Amino acid sequence: MGTNPKPSNRTAFIIFLIGFILAILWSFVIFKRLLAIHQIFDMDSFGRIGEHIYHGDGFSLGVGPTMRRAPLYPAIIALVFDIFGFNPVHRIQSYNPVFFLQCVFAGLTCLIVYQMARQLFSEKVAILAGVLCAIWPQCLRYVPVVDDGATDMLLFTLIAWLSLRFYREPNIKNGVLTGLVIGLGALAKPVPFLFPYPLIALIWYRNKRERKPIPFAGPIACVVMVLVLCLPWMARNYVVSNGQFTGISSNASGEFLRGYVNAQSKYFLLRDKFQGNWDWEANQYEVGILRRFGIPFFTYKNGRIVGGMKESIHNEVRKEKAENIVAINDVLHHPLIFLRKFIIQLFTFWYVVETPAKSLLVGFFAILAIAGAIRGVLIARSSGVDVTPLVAVVLYFNIIYAAILAFARYSMPLYPILITLAANGIAGKTMSGSEVKKNGVCRQ
Repeated sequence: MGTNPKPSNRTAFIIFLIGFILAILWSFVIFKRLLAIHQIFDMDSFGRIGEHIYHGDGFSLGVGPTMRRAPLYPAIIALVFDIFGFNPVHRIQSYNPVFFLQCVFAGLTCLIVYQMARQLFSEKVAILAGVLCAIWPQCLRYVPVVDDGATDMLLFTLIAWLSLRFYREPNIKNGVLTGLVIGLGALAKPVPFLFPYPLIALIWYRNKRERKPIPFAGPIACVVMVLVLCLPWMARNYVVSNGQFTGISSNASGEFLRGYVNAQSKYFLLRDKFQGNWDWEANQYEVGILRRFGIPFFTYKNGRIVGGMKESIHNEVRKEKAENIVAINDVLHHPLIFLRKFIIQLFTFWYVVETPAKSLLVGFFAILAIAGAIRGVLIARSSGVDVTPLVAVVLYFNIIYAAILAFARYSMPLYPILITLAANGIAGKTMSGSEVKKNGVCRQ
């Protein structure tokens, strides 16, 4: 690991400002005029839940409590409304402070990328990483929409940075800080919840290989911190579901089953339009599954679909239990089909979006970032710089999503981490053995 002096406040602030200003321009000037991007306001009902929290209705979609979303992002929306107000007559305009805050998140993400790259590599690489993070399309995509993408991007980048510190020094302080940000990440999107365990395994493996003492206090502190943050919400879900559900948010099995539809060749080979077609087909697939259990997936009027399943805890629990049974049976009885889905979705995670043309464009930027990151890792290894935690974060999310449901929107919060490594692939240099020793970097 490099022994670079602390970055100047001026440089760090400039990197933040670049990311923040470009996010403002993208969000308030460019995005709404860019017809090439399909724009759906509050597609996943985060804002709707935030509005109910703000109005005192609790964590709800309108009919009692819900478990369908993790709590952090709707709570942030409600807090912003509490500070700046909410006008139902001008609902969309009321979200402008939310978008402004997400621009701040974008700037902070660039700052963390700069700090992380400087800590690992050099000032030159760090500046390049910060600037690339500010302009990279995937890093900007979800800043101006009601979606948890910008929040996830900030939290996942923080997870990588603090995991790096914890990996280097697995003490109680770093364990608590890493557990804190992983817990917050899990409250924004449940996927990070299990990340402490592979991270701890990597630390133990590294120490065993290097014949160092195996740390226990720091890893325990990390796990405990995650549980301290997440267990209260899990207990809430247990209570509102009458003991039927204990997770952070429901519908994981439903997403898992929809992944089989996603893994069809017409989608991953880009033979068919993804937007609309996949969602309709996946809905019909769920209709068939739930019909076996006597559960309606849609509501009908005069024989026509007028909406989804009535949003109530009772229906959420029924759907969750039924799809859990089907998902488990599918894995146990058809493991090769699951393996096929998993392998395909390792790749669809990076490129599949609304249309074949857009998927090719997104895939092009993904290839650039991944190729640059691979080269950056190789240069780091040759220079004795251990970037294992950053690689572990990217692989962890890629693998988890591939097992459940994976298309490109889920990979976008990981691009700041890829860019940190890719910047080293562009501007980094391989050091000789004497240079490694002189610069005090840690060999792997």
